[in-house]
Amino acid sequence: MAYIVLVRDEVYAEALEASMYYESKSEGLGKRFLIALKASFDKLAAHPGYYSILSSNSKHVYRDVKVKDFPYVVIFTIVKKNVVVYAVHNTHKKLPKRFNRKW
Repeated sequence: MAYIVLVRDEVYAEALEASMYYESKSEGLGKRFLIALKASFDKLAAHPGYYSILSSNSKHVYRDVKVKDFPYVVIFTIVKKNVVVYAVHNTHKKLPKRFNRKW
């Protein structure tokens, strides 16, 4: 069963910022980042439950999937037949408070 991947607006800005950074470092690297990010979204559409739980609260169970070859993860939740993407997070930076573990 394929899930529908819904990407929040702020995620597009995060992805574009990361892509532009990589492109400034090496021509074509930004495009490679976007291709790897798309592959992560495709994995989520196929099997979102395969990925580890990052944190949970009373409303959501946040999970993450690594972006291949880059220090980024996609943070998402599963809602019925949808995967809602909340962030494309650089793992070298501190995780935003909204995703901190609450066990």
